[in-house]
Amino acid sequence: TVLLAIVLVLALLRRPLVAATFDEGFARATGQRPTLTGLALVALSAAAAVAAFDAVGAIIVIAMFTCPPATARLLTDRLWTQVWLSALIAALSATLGYVLAGYGPLWLGGQHSVSAAGMIAVVAGLLLAMAALFGPRRHRREPLSPA
Repeated sequence: TVLLAIVLVLALLRRPLVAATFDEGFARATGQRPTLTGLALVALSAAAAVAAFDAVGAIIVIAMFTCPPATARLLTDRLWTQVWLSALIAALSATLGYVLAGYGPLWLGGQHSVSAAGMIAVVAGLLLAMAALFGPRRHRREPLSPA
């Protein structure tokens, strides 16, 4: 139910959220109330965090709130590409982390699996490190332009 509520609010407030988040002056000039929109975004993030903490725990929530968006930001400057790429990176981290947690120790000769949440966080962190070390922004010399 939390997911559906968040998706619904994001769908309804998509344009005001983008304007308030990236150009507060423009949002005010067009009659929007960016402070209110920002508060709505914070409330949505808090609701997602609370629901996720109850479901999966702190380590994975913090890792998935930070690593996929940061990785996507290192790979592209376009907002909607970042959003979709972040979701893809999160799904890849979850899938690969889950598989490695269950089968990785067995492949290495161990008899027990490791924490899935911890392994998912590790995979997300490794993807972020790879983007930071080898991504397209690694060799840029000019300052980044605002998105």
